[in-house]
Amino acid sequence: MRLKQRWRIRVVGIVQGVGFRPFVARLAAELALAGLVRNTTTAVVIEVEGAPDQLEAFRKRLEDEAPAAATLEHVDVEFIDTLDALRFEILTSSGGDLHSAGLPPDLAICIDCCREMEDPTDRRYRYPFLNCTACGPRYSIVEGLPYDRPRTAMRNFVMCADCRAEYEDLNDRRYHAQPIACPACGPKLWFERDGNCLEGDAIELSLAALAAGEIGAIRGIGGFHLACDARNSAAVARLRVRKARGDQPFALMVRDLATAREFVEVDAQAAALLAAAAAPIVLLAKTGTTQVAEDLAPGNGYLGVMLPYSPLHRLLFGRMNLDALVMTSGNLHGEPVVTSNDEVSEKLGGQADFYLKHNREIVAACDDSVVRLYRGRALAIRRGRGYAPISLGLPSGTVPALAAGADLKCAPGFSHQGRAYLSPHIGDMENLATIEAFTRSLKHISSLYHCSPELILYDAHPGYLSTQWARQHAADNNLPSRAVQHHRAHAAAVMAEYSIDPALRVVAVVFDGTGFGDDGAIWGGEFFSGDLRHLQRSAHLPYVALPGGDACAKRPALAAIAHLHSLGLDWSTTASAASLVGSQRSLLQQQLATGLNCHLSSSMGRFFDAAASLLGIRHSVAFEAQAAIEMEAVAAQWKDDAAYAAGLWNTAELWAEMLTDDASPVAARARRFHETVARWSCETAKALAVDEGSDTVVLSGGVFQNVLLLEGISATLEKAGLRVLVPRYLPPNDGGLALGQLYLGALADSR
Repeated sequence: MRLKQRWRIRVVGIVQGVGFRPFVARLAAELALAGLVRNTTTAVVIEVEGAPDQLEAFRKRLEDEAPAAATLEHVDVEFIDTLDALRFEILTSSGGDLHSAGLPPDLAICIDCCREMEDPTDRRYRYPFLNCTACGPRYSIVEGLPYDRPRTAMRNFVMCADCRAEYEDLNDRRYHAQPIACPACGPKLWFERDGNCLEGDAIELSLAALAAGEIGAIRGIGGFHLACDARNSAAVARLRVRKARGDQPFALMVRDLATAREFVEVDAQAAALLAAAAAPIVLLAKTGTTQVAEDLAPGNGYLGVMLPYSPLHRLLFGRMNLDALVMTSGNLHGEPVVTSNDEVSEKLGGQADFYLKHNREIVAACDDSVVRLYRGRALAIRRGRGYAPISLGLPSGTVPALAAGADLKCAPGFSHQGRAYLSPHIGDMENLATIEAFTRSLKHISSLYHCSPELILYDAHPGYLSTQWARQHAADNNLPSRAVQHHRAHAAAVMAEYSIDPALRVVAVVFDGTGFGDDGAIWGGEFFSGDLRHLQRSAHLPYVALPGGDACAKRPALAAIAHLHSLGLDWSTTASAASLVGSQRSLLQQQLATGLNCHLSSSMGRFFDAAASLLGIRHSVAFEAQAAIEMEAVAAQWKDDAAYAAGLWNTAELWAEMLTDDASPVAARARRFHETVARWSCETAKALAVDEGSDTVVLSGGVFQNVLLLEGISATLEKAGLRVLVPRYLPPNDGGLALGQLYLGALADSR
């Protein structure tokens, strides 16, 4: 006779909203085990009873066969008293636990749901809100944890008998699928024009409007999109004017991979990323100079492409001849994405001709994620739908904190019970609407995970709105607050992702556009060394006095001229000088001569801007990093990876070589510039690693969104035997800064 045991298993990770409890119940049934499973606010708790060998098989299969969307971080087992249970049950969720549960992001429609939606005999045929435990909305509809229907935006939709039967059937893939719905009991879709709801099929009405060249505001999973026929140049141009988009690229949603290949280069790795459950916008190289690609991303070598990820999007493409749509965030310039039916007419009335709305509430705004392909995986540029929210480990036993992040690409977060909970991308903190969205996001994350901060952390830049908000919030709530230097936070964010021991000595290379330095200068081309608590600035790009400081980010020509002027080089005959009009040249000469409103900067971002202007690629920009983005695309066309001969950080020699190399193609000169910066960076990092006795180099900062530079530096350092850490989950830009603030803040309070 085999002895019976009862185990309590706590599972920590992304285990709510992914069909994990139904999976557990089915697994227990297969192994003839009794017990229970329930969600708590912070974990999934399983009690399972049976023979020891069956329990061990259960534990192993629990980890090996978990649902694809689940992420198991910790599986803790303890022995408890047997209860002689006779069956296995899924219990109502409860609160209270010492572990941390992760909530899954919104997931793209799965293959099974696609089949149902396209089957005329199925009761969910052409239903735009079908889902199952493997797909559908999660974060955007959740109001609180544990994750159950009454705590979601589906609470007001009462399940019909058919949906209830599926929900309660252990063998159905919709068993305990909280957003379960069908045409009889779920959300509805309608079409509006000029404030009137039109009768008829909302999809068909929208298709007719899009085919006629109109612009639609379409309510999706995490907010509204503005959409138009991507092959209609007049419609795209009209949307660009209405949205005050300038030359900033639009995202392209295409019917399938075959359509995507008309516009961008799609290899097997890119195809897998496009078709993943996260379904991000993937930045890929254009295949040529098609008019559509040029309309969507003028002068840019890359185009952001995504596949239809929701049932609604699939219906749009499945029932029309149009195979490519612009799908850009529905917002006013500089404001967050619009989510509410009530505010969309006010916000987007001047941009949209019609509205495709639904009545499933969007609890949490979540913009589309944007990624690049780096070494076969996603390198985040903007972390939103499909990747957010995210929970990462921090040193345990530290004070709970709130981190405000920075002003650009703001994404704040909390630390609580040894974990960091980070908001999805909100936007740039430049107006009241963004500050309100910032506050709503913090409130939502806080309520989900019951975070009560005892410390407020913020960027050291005194002019940031996020800094001002954090200081005021700390004062209003009588909480201590602390500034965290921008570039150290960048380095710390990557180290937190890899759970690096804070005592480990590292070299950190942090390249970005701007950050407030310890000496009051604008930093951005920085090398640090030491352990995390004592990162010392060990080297940096030589200072240059930039006219207007951060204003040069919009005028690469000014950055170029300032660099040459600081070295005593003649700039009067350069392409940058030729771009100046009217009195701009004389005013700039006077400003540089007197130093009026010129600010010392070591910015690598402005260094790349300067090169782009000197090469005649871009002298002014319509959006952040436009010049550097275009220069990278040009450089990538040249396959010879030779560098210029300029000595280590001898920028005078580099500029002189570039300017006299005018017989070479621009692509060759741009590539040589990249390779020179990579060579200098590697030489400096290797020397610092020797001095520190370290084998680990951290790369972070917005400039490392440039995969040509990132790969060039990473590969060379790895060949030298060094371990290179680059962001895995968070963007290298300021979108990952809050994690670094939390890590450094936690360490400061754990000493």
